[in-house]
Amino acid sequence: MGHAYNHRLRLPARHAPRDDGVYRRPAVRRNTRSVPKIPPFTGKIYWPVMSAKFEAIARMYGWDEDDKLDILLPMIEGQASEFVFEQLPTEVLSDYHELITELTRRYRVIESSRSFAAKLSRRNQKHGENAEDYDAER
Repeated sequence: MGHAYNHRLRLPARHAPRDDGVYRRPAVRRNTRSVPKIPPFTGKIYWPVMSAKFEAIARMYGWDEDDKLDILLPMIEGQASEFVFEQLPTEVLSDYHELITELTRRYRVIESSRSFAAKLSRRNQKHGENAEDYDAER
């Protein structure tokens, strides 16, 4: 059986197919560099910020998609854990991009007219803001 190649980098692919044609991830992470302390994702933290922070750390540490998946899955706890591990198909749990897509769908912030109005009702006039501008936003 020949090696699969990543043509962009001209290196052997990390996951060579088995005889049955199924790709398997290695059991041990090749990146032995320590993982920085990242808080767990419970579903209560603002997802876009959490996702951006995770991606920035991943770039800094040079993680590939498998590394990111291996690190992100154990970080998911609480309510988010119930969503990920009870509601998502197992195929999603082995594909980093699909998992991120599902988390983004689930935890994106949707501004309803009611929540937007509630936010505005709590808004105070800013220092130096004229009355017309303040009133225009209310």
